[in-house]
Amino acid sequence: MYIFYVIHKMTQIWSMESFACLHVFDKHEREVNALTFSKDCHFVVTGSSDCTVRLWDIQSGESRLFRIEDPIQEGVDASITSVAL
Repeated sequence: MYIFYVIHKMTQIWSMESFACLHVFDKHEREVNALTFSKDCHFVVTGSSDCTVRLWDIQSGESRLFRIEDPIQEGVDASITSVAL
């Protein structure tokens, strides 16, 4: 089991068993507004005000970036405010 802690642009993953910080995910350029995790607790998804969504591997700490782009709305602040798996 894990505890997910979000502050500004950073997400921390803590083990509930050892009470140790396992990873610090800090690749977003602006604040993190949304977080969800997979049912098997292998992945975390974060959404940010930088118009990106990241899929994080909890074990390795690696992430995959998804940038949300809408040419019609270019220049408009389109923060990610919710994510779901």
